[in-house]
Amino acid sequence: MDKLKAISTFVTIAETGSLTAAADKLHTSLPSVVRQLADLENLLKVRLFNRTTRKIALTDQGKSYLGQCQKLLAGLLDAEYELHQAQTEPEGKILITAPVLFGEQIICPSIMRFIQRYPKVKIDIQLLDRLVNIIDEGFDLGIRIGAMEDSSLVAQEMAKIRRVIVASPEYLERHGTTQQPEDVKSHKCLVFTNSHNQQWHFHFNQKTFSQTVEGNFMSNQLSCLIEACKQGMGLGSFIIYQVLPLIKSGQLKIVLNEFETPAKALHLLYPESRLLPARTRLLIDWIKNDIDQIKHEWIT
Repeated sequence: MDKLKAISTFVTIAETGSLTAAADKLHTSLPSVVRQLADLENLLKVRLFNRTTRKIALTDQGKSYLGQCQKLLAGLLDAEYELHQAQTEPEGKILITAPVLFGEQIICPSIMRFIQRYPKVKIDIQLLDRLVNIIDEGFDLGIRIGAMEDSSLVAQEMAKIRRVIVASPEYLERHGTTQQPEDVKSHKCLVFTNSHNQQWHFHFNQKTFSQTVEGNFMSNQLSCLIEACKQGMGLGSFIIYQVLPLIKSGQLKIVLNEFETPAKALHLLYPESRLLPARTRLLIDWIKNDIDQIKHEWIT
């Protein structure tokens, strides 16, 4: 008995719901399907199906065995696919989306290096500061910071990222350093108008709380707010990668760091699929490796 062939026949019977349909799908005869199933049941010494003249249904043992067999066949198919893909240079198009500043600062440089290594791959990156529907909008990959809700996506966590409150040394010299979250009420705060409200969030003693902020400069573009913060126009609340170069150069200083909310997860997303193209798998590994080189800076 060809055990692998018998297992494949068993899975096909279960998935099609009948012996006849399985025979048609496998392009073989009904007696051959019946014989392979009987041989497999004899080998296992269990009945996999309850059969009547009208229908066929999995037994409890059959249901348990089916799941394991499906994983086995899927693993073999994946192995064959990867072996085939490894023998050819990756090519084709990848559509990816990421938040604007994160894309500009982190993902675009990573992709440029990827294309230099794999010149037959074409990548279209869409930088969007909104919640993108990866599947409906046809993206192959997406980058998202924060909570995950769509269970139909595969989400690989790549890092944790802090949100920090910063100001220029000149601003702090003129207006004083904030000591408590309540102090922001007496400061000019730079307001991001794309957020749902003018509140900044803080965390202390395992509790998160909010503080309404006000200021005389606001924008729907983070780059404008970062520049205003650098110019000493007020306090700003940013995800750390957005202002890290300015913090390193001393142009901005972190304040109220002991009241920061817990760091948010950075996820790489893609539609659930057993057989991702080689180019997509390569890009996933490439981006994750690049993030690994710098992610320690986002949580310290």
